[in-house]
Amino acid sequence: MKLVNELIADLRSQARHDDAYDLLWDMGEDAVETLFITLCDDEEENQVRESCSQLMGHVIPEGVNQLLVLLEKTQGDQADLAAWGLRYNHAPAIIEPQLFKLLQDSSPTIRANAARALRYIHIDLQTFDSRLLEALQDECIEVRLDVLRILIELVEVGLEQYGVCNVTALAAAVHTRMNSS
Repeated sequence: MKLVNELIADLRSQARHDDAYDLLWDMGEDAVETLFITLCDDEEENQVRESCSQLMGHVIPEGVNQLLVLLEKTQGDQADLAAWGLRYNHAPAIIEPQLFKLLQDSSPTIRANAARALRYIHIDLQTFDSRLLEALQDECIEVRLDVLRILIELVEVGLEQYGVCNVTALAAAVHTRMNSS
């Protein structure tokens, strides 16, 4: 069996990426430490870092907890990658409460990171949290924009459940308007 470092090196290869990804997936917690180090390496290829974040998002709770800490403690592309990795998680009961807590942090950067992560994960329409509406009043424009995008997605999903199918055009129009201002 290959070592974790060798498998991460294989993520750089188009031909070996998928096999390496599957083996790292199977390793679970045993791979988390090295995945985390690679994710935080600014010199590493972006595709490899994205794969590491996705793999960490599947390891419950260790990988998820490390992504949540990274989301809270970093900025820029590391925070983006942490948010992206949380998207691939199947444990919303662990993630959502932490993200809603971070959405109320005193730091605008942390609030923006939390809003971005909430946008990436699939929020259950049945368990809608009113703190999203409160976040529309946030002083930080990035928070407001990501929360607005979440709400648009929730409306789109809700309306599609009732057979209203032209919501995509509405969402695109709102998105265009948001980006032009």
